[in-house]
Amino acid sequence: MVLPSDLTKRFNETISHKNEVFKMKYLTTIEQFALKEARLEAERRGELRGEKRGEKLGEERGELIGQIKMLDMMRQNNTIPQKQYEQMINPLRIQLQKLTDDSKNSKKRYYKKIIK
Repeated sequence: MVLPSDLTKRFNETISHKNEVFKMKYLTTIEQFALKEARLEAERRGELRGEKRGEKLGEERGELIGQIKMLDMMRQNNTIPQKQYEQMINPLRIQLQKLTDDSKNSKKRYYKKIIK
């Protein structure tokens, strides 16, 4: 008996798939538990690293915002000339924008990893 070519192809694919399934290593309950725990631990470590990085960025942003506010207050009280104010404030604003952009890019990379 000879099968038509499309059925022969499906039959061969099915047999190949079954053979691969049987070749897979069986994980014992203990191995499955250990694997799950390892994944959870890796996830916890990643979360801690993210929190620490977020705290650091938050502190840096807070310092910059504080410096900017102080300069704004000094300018409003006319304790520093306009030119000096601009020379001091512009680099702070650039640093603050860079931190904000870096934070947004980090979030984008994080969410891209989750989606994949």
